[in-house]
Amino acid sequence: MKTSYAVRIAGVGLAAAIGTTIVAAPALAAPSSVPGAVQVAAAKVNWTDVSKGASAVGDKRNAQAAQWVLAKHAAAPVAADKSNVKQSVLAASAYGDVAEPIVTDAANPSVGTAAGSTGSSDSGSGSSGSSTGSSTGSLDLGSSNGSAEVSYNDLKAILETYFASFDWSVVTIPLIATVLQAQGVPSVIATPLAKLIWQVIETTFPAYAN
Repeated sequence: MKTSYAVRIAGVGLAAAIGTTIVAAPALAAPSSVPGAVQVAAAKVNWTDVSKGASAVGDKRNAQAAQWVLAKHAAAPVAADKSNVKQSVLAASAYGDVAEPIVTDAANPSVGTAAGSTGSSDSGSGSSGSSTGSSTGSLDLGSSNGSAEVSYNDLKAILETYFASFDWSVVTIPLIATVLQAQGVPSVIATPLAKLIWQVIETTFPAYAN
């Protein structure tokens, strides 16, 4: 039995509507705020404050990352935990209490607003800019409080590169800093970033923080 033309057209319209809904869904679920310039903390992080800070601006992903640090963990990390460590470092850098305010331009994440910005570094900022637009004012190496300022997107690119070859069995601050600098990260950023990565691992999986 042949399907009528009207029925076929209605079916095509329904399929198109479903397809549009599926494509649009991820955009609707995206965080309402993404940080601009952030500070890489060299001090201990208050993860409760990080979670509250991210929640306050509707950044669910970073709020959940902070909550993951506070949660109870198994003795050994699972496959997803490498990503959780990486996201927690981003959350701490964006919503920690090292500087006020840390989220300097939530409405325009491609622009760093800190004074004295010196442009992009050679740490992979070009690749991070490809997905979200170019990142300007990405590094400020003259931060008055001793912590390194970098755009959120550049920091994300640095962590992506570092964790691509991450080894749970060897986690020390000097080694992390050495690997980061070998990847082109300036020491003024590599050192506090290494401490922050180590602190996350020490808090969540202390047996792996040497």
